[in-house]
Amino acid sequence: MRKRIISTLMALCMALTLLPVQVLAANYAMGEDAGVSARALAGTAGTELKADNIDAYVANGLGSGVYTLAEDVTISGTLRVTGTVTVDLNGHVLRYAETAETPGSIFRFKSDCTLTLTDSRPNVEHKFVSNADGLWVLDEQNGTEIVRGGIITGGTGLTDRNNNGYGGGVYVDGGGRFTMTGGSIVGCKAEGYIAFGGGVFVAKGGQFTMTGGSIVGCTAVADEYGHAYGGGIRNDGEVRGDIGRTTLSGTAEIRDCHAKGGFLLYGGGISDAGTLTINGDVKIIGCTAGGMGSDAMYVNANNDSSVTGGTFYGSIQDLGNKISGLIVTYRINDADYAIQVLQSGNQITLPNPAKPGYTFDGWYKDGAKWEKTTLVTEKLTLTGSLYVPVTDESTLTAALADSSSDVIRLTSDIKLSNELQITNNRKVTLDLNGYVLDLGGKHISVSALSGDPWYHSNQLTIIDSDPTKHHKFTDNDGLWKLDENGDKTVSGGVITGGSDGSSAIIAGSRGTVTMNVGNIVGCSTSGVGGAVSARNGTFIMNGGSIIGCKTDFAGGAVYVLNGKFIMNSGSITNCVVTSPAGDGGAVYISNDSTFTMTGGSIADCTAVNGSALYLKNGTMNAGGGTVGGTVVLERNSTIQGSGSTFSGLIINNDAQTQFSGAHSPLGIVGEEPVGANGYSYHKVAFDTAGGNMSHTTRYFLQGKDISNEIKPDPRTGYTFGGWNKADGTAWDYASDTVTDNITLYAKWTANTYTVTFDSTGGSEVTTKTIDVTYGEPLGDMPVPKREGYVFLGWYDAPVDGKCYGNSDGKSTSPYDKDVSITLYAQWAEAPSRMVYFNTCGGTMTGPVEVLHKLNTPIAKPDNPTKTGHSFNGWYTDSALTQAWDFDDWVTGELRLYAGWTVDQHTITFDTNGGSEIASITQDYGTQITAPAAPQKTGYAFGGWYLGDTKYDFAAVVTEDMTLTAKWTVCGHKGSTAQPTCTDAVKCTVCGSTLPALGHTWGAWTSNGNGTHTRACKRDSAHTETKSCVDADRDHMCDACGQTISGHTGGTATCTAKAVCSVCGQSYGAVDTANHDLKHTAAKEPGAFVTGRIEYWTCRTCGKYFADAGGAKEISRDDIIIPRLGAAADSEGGKVSPATFDAGIGVSAVTAVTSLAGLALLRRKRRDGE
Repeated sequence: MRKRIISTLMALCMALTLLPVQVLAANYAMGEDAGVSARALAGTAGTELKADNIDAYVANGLGSGVYTLAEDVTISGTLRVTGTVTVDLNGHVLRYAETAETPGSIFRFKSDCTLTLTDSRPNVEHKFVSNADGLWVLDEQNGTEIVRGGIITGGTGLTDRNNNGYGGGVYVDGGGRFTMTGGSIVGCKAEGYIAFGGGVFVAKGGQFTMTGGSIVGCTAVADEYGHAYGGGIRNDGEVRGDIGRTTLSGTAEIRDCHAKGGFLLYGGGISDAGTLTINGDVKIIGCTAGGMGSDAMYVNANNDSSVTGGTFYGSIQDLGNKISGLIVTYRINDADYAIQVLQSGNQITLPNPAKPGYTFDGWYKDGAKWEKTTLVTEKLTLTGSLYVPVTDESTLTAALADSSSDVIRLTSDIKLSNELQITNNRKVTLDLNGYVLDLGGKHISVSALSGDPWYHSNQLTIIDSDPTKHHKFTDNDGLWKLDENGDKTVSGGVITGGSDGSSAIIAGSRGTVTMNVGNIVGCSTSGVGGAVSARNGTFIMNGGSIIGCKTDFAGGAVYVLNGKFIMNSGSITNCVVTSPAGDGGAVYISNDSTFTMTGGSIADCTAVNGSALYLKNGTMNAGGGTVGGTVVLERNSTIQGSGSTFSGLIINNDAQTQFSGAHSPLGIVGEEPVGANGYSYHKVAFDTAGGNMSHTTRYFLQGKDISNEIKPDPRTGYTFGGWNKADGTAWDYASDTVTDNITLYAKWTANTYTVTFDSTGGSEVTTKTIDVTYGEPLGDMPVPKREGYVFLGWYDAPVDGKCYGNSDGKSTSPYDKDVSITLYAQWAEAPSRMVYFNTCGGTMTGPVEVLHKLNTPIAKPDNPTKTGHSFNGWYTDSALTQAWDFDDWVTGELRLYAGWTVDQHTITFDTNGGSEIASITQDYGTQITAPAAPQKTGYAFGGWYLGDTKYDFAAVVTEDMTLTAKWTVCGHKGSTAQPTCTDAVKCTVCGSTLPALGHTWGAWTSNGNGTHTRACKRDSAHTETKSCVDADRDHMCDACGQTISGHTGGTATCTAKAVCSVCGQSYGAVDTANHDLKHTAAKEPGAFVTGRIEYWTCRTCGKYFADAGGAKEISRDDIIIPRLGAAADSEGGKVSPATFDAGIGVSAVTAVTSLAGLALLRRKRRDGE
């Protein structure tokens, strides 16, 4: 019971401990902390701030509470926030008096105190004007800038002992927390040697959260050599120390704030050195920081700042890549306008630029208009144009006269009748927009006027927002002229037609012309500078093209006198200076002028002196780009830098010229260049080895290459094959560089030409052309023929000319032509010579001597005759080896020899039925050799007969004849060969075949070894032996009767003899031991049946055996085993009780055993279950 009581008590105690405790709300009463005035006035909900009580709050501070500005109020000191304070500006103005004795912030915090600034009437308007520093000053009567809602304004910030200024509007001390949800901080400034936060300064450890409202027209103005941080907000901090924390979100806006005056300026809108967080639809608009790269915002790299949203107009310095998300960049008129930060998958809130009198053509991406409903999934850039549209000369002139028109766009082609001037400190952007501005022989002048202040400058920027339009031009002697049928095409807007004795565009005193895109085409002048003259002014080329311009004297495209030309990109091509002493086909620089080239290209321009560039007491800063064509330096001119690529010759006409890395693969010629800034140049002498070349001495920069365009002048008959070094190896253009003074030697290869042969009426030559090498003999040439003429040789003209080959085709002189030529055969009429005919023993009917004209064929005479011979032609030699062809021409005295062939006769042998003898051919007058005698079966040959007379083979042949064989009958007895019983023979008399006689056999005789033999009766040497054969199976040879076998085969059994496998008769004795046994297994006897022993039975004789080998014979009775009760039966046929009992016992035992087994089975089955 006690335990139960204790348990119950414990449970009750636990329940009591778990019961909620009532918390009583207690009002917070602000006491005096260290450094906090005990006189701070606390506010209540709706406490009004008015002119009649504001001084008390300035004196004593704002204690915790909610305050409402009930009217416009001016203060002469800083309001100290000493608790948790909310101030509702309520559409009114809280202004820091201009007459205040000391500068100060409008609000400042004690540590751990909070101020929330709100505005319950956001639509009330207040007017301001912007002063020279960009500070907005309240002017409700005459102001042109409008701010809506409640404002605090006029704060001048706090100043420390080092004369540094802080927080013109609000100073947030360390530990202080400032939240701004509405209202505006306008026209506040921080001034000093270093100025921090014109609108708000957040000290280390302070916090500023801005979700609404705006900071407008505030400035941070530093001394001349000081620094200015944050025209709108300065968020302070240290790399490893305490930091300020500023968060902007919602619709917070910073507008027209500026960091000014100092040597270094950081963040026109915001300067961050602590932790800055920006997200949502925050905007920073129209802020500047002196163009130093952070007009909108400067974000420190060292702390955990994060920018994930907002729109920022102007440049940003994001040192630590704190901007995350997708960045949309907006550009207007080719200049950065704003960036917007958002997360992937969101729509853009498009800025809407507006300016009175201007047209904005919308935002575009890659030429296509951007739809605001498009979701952004990647970083992108949108472009647009804000411009004043002009349609003709009058609207263009009016726009230039209007100082507010800074971007002017052509909306149609315009032709001028008057000069255009850009003066009065004007900065104008001219957008060609793809159209043509035809100057009509006039020009555009960008220059300060006499009497203008020294600080005034005038600027013209040329852009082109539609480069897709195409315009046609014609090249008119170097000057391109607009022609709708022209063969030259220029894409984009064009300025053309300037030709009134001055350049098309003049950058005069304190004038700057910048060309970003577009084209200046076909402008000309009789003076200098076909396209642009920079006389005491500056021409900047960031892009675009100058094409087909022309001048008489200098600077086909650009002329610079006491000025500057800066080429960052773009191209100058096809410009011309026409004078025989003209200078600078593209660019002319003189009188301490400078040409700075960082990009772009100059090519295909023409002038006698410097087709690309002419420097006369000028300087080129070679930082990049390519210069194609000749460059000439005169009078202390200098090329500095090594970034530009020169592809033409550099001609140095001033021994004092210094070179700082400029290099042309064609070399520098003229005076030896003086290397400067660590660069050195080497002399390369070019030995032309018999050729000619201008500028055989050139200078190259250490370690640079030599152009393969450096070649001697063409040399007659030779091809230039490159330059060899002194050791005979070839200069490798790909790998060799100049590292010392060297000499290179020209390598020449004699050219090969083709010579074609024209036989001029003669026979066609088989070799119609040959290849010849300049300076070498032509070698063997073909020799043509012409009937009745003599070939004189090969000449380079059909008549007269130079002989290159003799009449025998041999060369007479080396080949000295530098072209392939045709050689012509020349001829003379042929003379006559004697022709002699030698008949060599024959008889001829015509003359044997004839006078005949050379190089013509001679007529063939009648054939001569000779007994026993046939004429076979005329020969030119007595050996009769060279036959004369009467189609051939006689070329000199000729002797011909008659050729004869002995006649032949056919001798035919008629064998008269005998073997054939072939006919023979026999020369006239010679004897026949008797052939072998023929044969005729059964006859003997009797000789050859001519007719009836036996032929005498000693006689000579004089005609064809037939010889006939004579025969007599043959009895073969005279034959020396006789046949045998096996061999046939031929009769040696008549040649008949005598057949073999054959064998006559005797009787067979046994050899006693299973064979028998017989002999030929005609010739006992002939015998025949064969094996004995028993075909009738009687054991004897059928031929000789010899016994050749006995009984064999078969098997005797227990009842029968063996049977002979040859004759089929029984033989031998019975085998009583050979039984066919069948096995029977033993069987045990039972109580009522007999048993048996194991035994075997012979299937043949029926006997019983006790063993498998049949050795022990038994009777049938021996097999039976009596049944078990056989003894009792024999005593009376009764079974004894003992036996019965035994049976019963056995049965009982069996039964018991079975029952036990059954029980055991059941138990196992049960156990198994």
